[in-house]
Amino acid sequence: MSKVRKISQAKDVSSWEKAKQLMSARHPSWGEDIPVFCSYAGTPLNAVTWGDRLELYSKRLGVKIHPYALRHCFALMFLRNGGNAFALQKMLGHEDMSMTRRYVNLTSQDLQDTHRSASPINSLVAVKKEKVRLIDKGL
Repeated sequence: MSKVRKISQAKDVSSWEKAKQLMSARHPSWGEDIPVFCSYAGTPLNAVTWGDRLELYSKRLGVKIHPYALRHCFALMFLRNGGNAFALQKMLGHEDMSMTRRYVNLTSQDLQDTHRSASPINSLVAVKKEKVRLIDKGL
């Protein structure tokens, strides 16, 4: 049996406004108690209906989309945008970090970028600025 996962309200106003805008496209008779991802009748999607819906949209778009790929994409984008790995673990509903690691395959460029921006050496070693010597042509 799969877990029910809830999305917490974003504290970032622009993110929350974008989420509200997305939800405004829902059927007008649906209230706040209807899940964001639901069937045409407004009932929660289960694994089968979610898979069927993705298969339908995949065919329309001419690409193959799997639920795992969406979770993997979210996890990778979350981390690339500066998200915390432990927060990601909680969001994905994983008991421990070993499961979260399965969703995230960082590229060597991702690792270099993260190291460049987060390394403690950055605060220990001052970056040398190139000195430019001005020469007065009038002398």
